Amino acid sequence: MTAWKLKNITDSYTETKEFRFNNYVVTPHIMDIIGNVNGKALLDIGCGFGRYLELFSKQNPLKLVGCDISNHQIEVCKKTLKDKNIKYYVLDFTKPNSATVLGQDEYDIVFNVFVILYVENLEKLQIFIENSYKCLKKGGKFLMCTLDISSASAYPEVFEILKYPTKPLTEDGKYIDGCPVETALTEDCILTTYHRDFSTLKKLMETAGFKNVKRSSLFLDEIALQAFSKKELDIIKKSNILFLIEAEK
Repeated sequence: MTAWKLKNITDSYTETKEFRFNNYVVTPHIMDIIGNVNGKALLDIGCGFGRYLELFSKQNPLKLVGCDISNHQIEVCKKTLKDKNIKYYVLDFTKPNSATVLGQDEYDIVFNVFVILYVENLEKLQIFIENSYKCLKKGGKFLMCTLDISSASAYPEVFEILKYPTKPLTEDGKYIDGCPVETALTEDCILTTYHRDFSTLKKLMETAGFKNVKRSSLFLDEIALQAFSKKELDIIKKSNILFLIEAEK
């Protein structure tokens, strides 16, 4: 990926800081599943502009590390986040040596949010998951957050509610496992992402060694009602668009 494209993507991704779906649905789920991180070591894969690094830094973690493929995005984190104890790495987590660079068997929690959407093939995705496994301590928790675009396509109005237009790049116009999807991250940034079925992700995770792989249920609380109407939230819930997978080492 060329530097100018990468900067364009990361600049556009930073704009998502204001998206109500991220702030009022995604973030409450991430915080609830991971729980209190006081005294724990965390690794945020694809940390972007540092949304979760900032939130978790307030809970006094033992160790907090963020990595991203974009040097530009890491520089954004360094300039905007006040906690100087956060460690940053610029690296491609689909490379086999990533776990060695970040530290093997060092983290209580390893998580990623909307990162695997950009992993274009199963070989790279398998390495990504294996690196996650290697970084975790025994008994550590892994959380993967992505989008179930295929399930959500049965409720096309959800894409309008979230202002997240998508189009499958397949001959028959249908979403299938692994298919490329044209996605408008912002008005100025149109990307190719990739849809994955739960069965595919579970198999890759179990192959890497993970156990107790499960898909978490979506809850809709008072926080979400601050930003969405009850009707909108019902559509979000029925669409299954938020895809949260937990596992243990």
